[in-house]
Amino acid sequence: MKLLIACDRKHHVLAIKDSHIGKIRNEAPDLEIVVAETADAAKKELHDADILLTNPYIYPGTSAARKLKWVHATSAGVERFPPDDFRGIILTNSSGIHALPMAEYAAAVMLAFEKALIPLSRSQKRREWNRGHHTSELRGKTAGILGLGRIGTEIARTCRALGMKVIGVTRDNGRTSEFADALKGHIDDVLKDSDYVISVLPATKETRHMLNEAAFSKMKKTARLISMGRGTVVDEAALVKALKAGVIAGAALDVFEKEPLPKESPLWEMENVIITPHNSSWSEKYMDRMTDLFIENLRAFLAGKKMPNEVDLQRGY
Repeated sequence: MKLLIACDRKHHVLAIKDSHIGKIRNEAPDLEIVVAETADAAKKELHDADILLTNPYIYPGTSAARKLKWVHATSAGVERFPPDDFRGIILTNSSGIHALPMAEYAAAVMLAFEKALIPLSRSQKRREWNRGHHTSELRGKTAGILGLGRIGTEIARTCRALGMKVIGVTRDNGRTSEFADALKGHIDDVLKDSDYVISVLPATKETRHMLNEAAFSKMKKTARLISMGRGTVVDEAALVKALKAGVIAGAALDVFEKEPLPKESPLWEMENVIITPHNSSWSEKYMDRMTDLFIENLRAFLAGKKMPNEVDLQRGY
């Protein structure tokens, strides 16, 4: 049985290292393992591969495959994996490994807003001793989390540790959450009651532009948006309009409709916006966690059992 690994070996976060390959080999000593660092190189090795472990940015497709049974994505998002590629092929993702760094990112940007760290940094660059910036605290404020899966649950845990109230939205009337103080049945109830609206929603037809002009109008004028799921959830033109008009107070954006964010985007110049380059999930431990998850799936695959992280291609996650 052949495992083809289509992953960069040089990138500081997403590189597959000898230690990762060794760990996989220890789990399945009889597995033939081949590493390809580009999509073209992967295509040449795909014809007789049974398993493909791939970085989405160099995903080689499945058209050249003859024996392929399973593809594992090193990412949680699978928008780069066309559903038509998976006729008779299982797709799994790495959902869940991002939870801790993304929860810390949410805490970091909320604290940056509350402690005025961005304007204070600007004052520092101007050599200004400016004590006039308004500062506050997170304790007692409300975090509204859109997407209470594994990532959202870890964010909720972190918010609770900071003394925040946590609310979320769910379609399941019987669902409970250990770390949410309340679960609302409609997104509007979360928007109107939150000081921070945190989106970790996936990219689907249902979530596209869910956060639009109407949604922003329901938020508090003092509220801020944290977008760290998928950029298509936010209508960026409507967000710019809401920020300029003071409909909401600010935003921290890690994901965008188009990436990299175009240089002409007005978001770059807005003083009430924090922009990061889709790296809220990154950590030096990223590939360690991904490897552990892949091995968990590999055990199930070799035993003929259902794998934990199988993607529902109809839902898109």
